[in-house]
Amino acid sequence: MRLAGCKSVERVEQASACVAFTGTTGNSLGLRLLGALLAPASWIPVRLTVKVEENSGTGELVIRTVAEENFGFGSLIGVEKKFRAHCELLEKQLAEAIRLNLERAARTARST
Repeated sequence: MRLAGCKSVERVEQASACVAFTGTTGNSLGLRLLGALLAPASWIPVRLTVKVEENSGTGELVIRTVAEENFGFGSLIGVEKKFRAHCELLEKQLAEAIRLNLERAARTARST
């Protein structure tokens, strides 16, 4: 499974009606060597999570996306806005990709 350009994706078992997938993106080593102020936003280490669960009341699937910085130790002073903006951008891209894939799957299911 591909998840928004992540290097690897792992399935994290949740409750019986929920499954989650997580992946990481970015270049943590390059970011630390060059410095967060100079490095491109694409190097910012980000953990992406997609949770899929069934709404027990309606039976519908609920999909949640989360993008959070995965910088680890160190200070984010001076680069918080850059990190936050990049996380928000990745989360929007991930949500849009999921929406498009679900629409394509629905069209395929209707046509068969």
